[in-house]
Amino acid sequence: ALLAPPGQLIAASRTRDGDVKGYLLSKDLMFTSQVHHAAGNAGIELTTIHQTSELDPEFEIAIVDLAFPGLDVSTAIADFKDAKIRVVAVGPHVQQERLAAAESAGAWQVLTKGQAHRDLADVLNRL
Repeated sequence: ALLAPPGQLIAASRTRDGDVKGYLLSKDLMFTSQVHHAAGNAGIELTTIHQTSELDPEFEIAIVDLAFPGLDVSTAIADFKDAKIRVVAVGPHVQQERLAAAESAGAWQVLTKGQAHRDLADVLNRL
């Protein structure tokens, strides 16, 4: 996993036409817009969520905003992993502890917000 600071939460699953469906957890409107754009380019349809309960195991990817207020990084990533959903954790480069926590918790990819801005579409296209 790449090392990055806290970011957004998204999960995804294939639809009948081959697209992927995903979850996004974020209250950051600018980041949400950026993630929706990158996900759309990768054929991922996002649903915004504000908690990790009742996850659909048909989803393949979760994008986690590590800066989400009150987010317990380890618990959120564990919830997605329990549902067999890969996690892309994204956060500010200055929040090294949260980025490291996401990596330690087993996030599939960990990106700083700068890395996500540049590389998120490529990461999502690798699903």
